[in-house]
Amino acid sequence: MTHYCLYHIEETHGFTSNKVLFTFHWFDIETLEQFETAVDPTYRNFNRCGWQHILSLENPWGVYSNLRQSRLRTRAGRGILDADTPPFFHEELTADEITTYVKMKQEQQQPKKQEIHRGLFELT
Repeated sequence: MTHYCLYHIEETHGFTSNKVLFTFHWFDIETLEQFETAVDPTYRNFNRCGWQHILSLENPWGVYSNLRQSRLRTRAGRGILDADTPPFFHEELTADEITTYVKMKQEQQQPKKQEIHRGLFELT
């Protein structure tokens, strides 16, 4: 099961209409790949799948699961997580905890300097 971290919620207006949409910004906690979920408050899934509840939380940031990836991507190249499945909340995180985790994962994913230079010369 893939886990995603919710780190930002953006309120926007639709492209073809002036209605309000909510865009949830996520990243995969293993790969740090970024995803988005756009939710329209006038659709049934807004209440049925718990998006309204997430918006009502004082601190909704944290780790969630039970989200399905769509085959589609956003114009910016981010993946899309389907809004028709109710996300399961696992752990609440603060903005500082999320930032610290992302920095730690990025450092783990970067190759070591010796691997970059393949031993062609010594690093001092």
